Amino acid sequence: MLMSHAVGTRRSQVGLGRSALVLFLVFLLVVSILPVTLLSTAPTDRLADSRFPTAKIDSRLLNVTSSNRPVDVLVSYDGPAGEFKTRAALSMIDESAELVKVYKDINMMRVRMMASRIPALAREAFIRGIWSNEPLNVSSRVIDSSTATTSSDYVSPVDLLGVKDLWEQGYNGSGVVVAVLDTGIDFLHPDLDDLDDNSSTLDPKVTAFASFVEGDTLPVDIIGHGTYVASIIGGTGNKSDGAYAGIAPGVTMLSAKVTLGGLLAAPSWIVSGIEWACSRGADIIVLPFNTFGAPGDAVSEAVQAAAERGVLVIAAAGDDGPDYLTIMSPGGTMSALTVGAYDPVNQEVPPFSGRGPSLEMMTKPDLVAPGVGIVGARVGGGLQDMGFGGFSLEDVGSIANLLGGSLGEPIDDYYVRADTTAASAAIVAGAAAILLQAFDRATPIVVGNVFRDTATPLDYDANDAGAGLLNLRAAFDYLRTRQGPVESQARTTGIPLLATGIVMADSQGANTTVMMSSYGTTIVALDQRDATSSLHLLLGMFALRWNNMDPTNLMMFDVEREMHQVYAASLLDNYNRYVGILSYEHSVYVILVVESYNLTLSTPEPLTGIKITPFILNMGDQPIDNVSLFLSYSLDLFLDGRDDHGKYALGNQELFVYGQSEDYNDFYFGLNSSRPLGAFEVGNASTISSHISNDNLTGSTSFDGSVGLGMRWDFDPLAPGETANVTIAMGFGDNRTILDRSIETMWQLQPSPTLRQQGDLIVVQADIPRVAQMGHTYTSHAIVMNIGVETSPVVAAMIIGHRNGTQQGTLFTSFHSFEDVKPFHAVRLTVEWSPEREGLFSAAWVAAVSIASAIALFSNPAGTIATTGAALLDDFLVRDLFVVTPISSISVFPRRLPSAPFNLRFPADFGMYGLMVTSTEPLGNLTVTKHGNATDWGNVTLTPSDNVQGYYNFSLVLFVPVIAMDGYFSCDYVIHTEHGWSASVTLGTTIRYARAMVFLDSTHGGGLGALGGFSAGNETPMASMGGDGGFGGGGGIGFPLAADDTDTSGSSISGGVGV
Repeated sequence: MLMSHAVGTRRSQVGLGRSALVLFLVFLLVVSILPVTLLSTAPTDRLADSRFPTAKIDSRLLNVTSSNRPVDVLVSYDGPAGEFKTRAALSMIDESAELVKVYKDINMMRVRMMASRIPALAREAFIRGIWSNEPLNVSSRVIDSSTATTSSDYVSPVDLLGVKDLWEQGYNGSGVVVAVLDTGIDFLHPDLDDLDDNSSTLDPKVTAFASFVEGDTLPVDIIGHGTYVASIIGGTGNKSDGAYAGIAPGVTMLSAKVTLGGLLAAPSWIVSGIEWACSRGADIIVLPFNTFGAPGDAVSEAVQAAAERGVLVIAAAGDDGPDYLTIMSPGGTMSALTVGAYDPVNQEVPPFSGRGPSLEMMTKPDLVAPGVGIVGARVGGGLQDMGFGGFSLEDVGSIANLLGGSLGEPIDDYYVRADTTAASAAIVAGAAAILLQAFDRATPIVVGNVFRDTATPLDYDANDAGAGLLNLRAAFDYLRTRQGPVESQARTTGIPLLATGIVMADSQGANTTVMMSSYGTTIVALDQRDATSSLHLLLGMFALRWNNMDPTNLMMFDVEREMHQVYAASLLDNYNRYVGILSYEHSVYVILVVESYNLTLSTPEPLTGIKITPFILNMGDQPIDNVSLFLSYSLDLFLDGRDDHGKYALGNQELFVYGQSEDYNDFYFGLNSSRPLGAFEVGNASTISSHISNDNLTGSTSFDGSVGLGMRWDFDPLAPGETANVTIAMGFGDNRTILDRSIETMWQLQPSPTLRQQGDLIVVQADIPRVAQMGHTYTSHAIVMNIGVETSPVVAAMIIGHRNGTQQGTLFTSFHSFEDVKPFHAVRLTVEWSPEREGLFSAAWVAAVSIASAIALFSNPAGTIATTGAALLDDFLVRDLFVVTPISSISVFPRRLPSAPFNLRFPADFGMYGLMVTSTEPLGNLTVTKHGNATDWGNVTLTPSDNVQGYYNFSLVLFVPVIAMDGYFSCDYVIHTEHGWSASVTLGTTIRYARAMVFLDSTHGGGLGALGGFSAGNETPMASMGGDGGFGGGGGIGFPLAADDTDTSGSSISGGVGV
């Protein structure tokens, strides 16, 4: 049984990543050709030492700390108490600092503060690091493939891995949830729209969407990178008769947009996506790109936190090879399973595949998988079948071309072929999904260890090919010896929300489709009247101000529930309703309600319009005042750059814009509101945003040109638990009369009587772990809200049911009842529970009007929803819960040395290697013994730890003696634990006495092309990485390579002196 009792505060433990100072000292040593020394463990301590504040500051920030301009940063601190200390320090150090977001699970916050105050904050002992949050280039791009491919001669990854016989045994990834964090997914593509390729069944493959990219808030993919990756993981191959099916076609997917067109990614976007995926039940997170990062940064800590929750994170090695040290972030993180590319035709690691080590000198990648000539889904393929072949997303202001254009080499309308490590990462993710379906005791550590230990060895060094080539059958067969595969059974994946980012309004002879994000941001409107269709740019954004803060764009809020449809129009009911929920610091919530109508049967006029109602809810413990909501629009009605015309009509306080076109009907857009305007402006689109930021809307009533609209509504102070709102009615038409009638009609129409009768509740957020163990106590939090139109009783329940073989039924319940919850009010709940037996469970937080309804929704959600409607889709959050003892797994990587770029071939050569022990068992302390004729070349430096468990890294620094005889040298470094486990890392190399010195690297452009220049001056550890003279790109480092003057095949970096 499980037990419940009152709870305290949530606990979170996050470790600090290895310091960049280790890397700095070693390279300084090589450049200076100092005497042989060993690394110490001091650098990690120094990062936390307040005497060295610059050691905590990202190099990109050090260059601006003398200025008084605001910067966007991520601040990492010690433990849960560090949040309160950091808040207090910020208020003392920088009164203008704005707290944007707190990442509680990883002890980090996002802050906008003055650059000049950063060193003062870094001096605080509890501050671990301060990182720039400026967007960084994403380098992993789909590359056109030169490999000829037709469906008849294509050897798919499915065939290369021998997956089909596993499918026949029932193992196709069914029930496993894979989150793709990339450019979004084209969920309309025939390979990705559902699980069984049967349009009559309700089984969508992609069950949740969200965008965390500021400036690209639609969750759909318009570039193609994420769609390509998703289809290789788990596409059904519907449009190719299975020829281009993914590795695990049974998986369910989540789609989080975290890169701007595949070109840029801010750390906060990636961190937000990781948190969202974990909370939505992901078993696997795929990050198929490579961008700049540094040891211990925000992304590294988020990846580590996800792994500790039991979520496997898989990252691409990037397409920046053949230089070494080109695997950066997120693949450089120790707890990420990093995948490079392999060419199975030429049997080689292709030049583009990123090489290790990582910037913290960890050996990467972990393994390689096929990545040349891989076929995946082409973005936009779904629009072909949906009858929108003439409406291309690339027409939206040529957005797709501006953000990188189409990717790969098209095969037909539905598929594209490319060479990229993103495909390799996707293949490994599909393989991992099969293992997780078959072996419920496999954790991220187990899967990583097994993939490395069973990989097919290749004639490449570990920093080129990791442990070798993915061998899924060997991995599956090995795990079969440790745990019998579980019987294939139905898994808990939840039921998807109707979250397409599209709001539609219909009437006689007219339809207006608005693309809208979860932040309430409108992007474009597709207007169809009679036989004419036209596309209109309506870039509208909300911002909220309260207390002494500046107006904060809603895109700065967390997406708690993506914008989704909760009520759909039918033949008997003309009403559509959509809801999205945002939060700021889990204290100020904005609930966005969007309403539209199908007026086809109620009026002969071509009237189309929507209503948007933002509800502001104070869920903090203090009142908030100075509350104002802002709305701005930047318009280009025909995307032609020609003048539009904006007006303000005093009679009905309506702001409207119209444009004229020779090719299309004229188009009018306008709006007014239920609450008087506090301020407004009809002006230039280029200045509206700044006028809202500075709260100085001018009150101008007309403008011709590139029109912008600005509005402000003011509210009374809000006590804890109180709400405020304003309703905005928007209309569309081809003349002023139709525009005004559309807006008037919006005010006359009311929500559906059926909705009033049945009510609408929602589970806003809930945290449930993926893996739990007996004897441990877990805390789960939830927020439940009434989003209906009437006051309602609420029963909130956490329910855990057993689903393992023939055993079924409710194992644990905790019910919480509330008599009358007003519309758009919420309650917080916390439950502690402790599993007392093992098995596979379904765990859920449920909101209902009664205990019986809550149990029915948990027991039979599909049947309950089928009889009630879409309003119940968001009444629960559910996922699989594995209460298991993890498979015992201990491994060390790499096992063979040396590895490029630090090959050891000549006297005075130098090498530094990062090694990793990963274990599901507590190992106690580690010791190392050495055996062989090279034991005097160097020692292993063990990171202090009382009890090694999880992910543990250590280093080995080697120097070949200056006076060394020719011949073969070896050393076995045997790692011992207190509990009897041991493993060997073997060094083996042939040393030749050099006859001359050649100062170049003939293969890898200096070997460290990712690093750019390197200064050995008085820089801080983090200052040496990035920025001027750092790791931020360039032509490589001038490291000397010791080589025989007749040998031009070298591919190593070696320090040496001529003898």
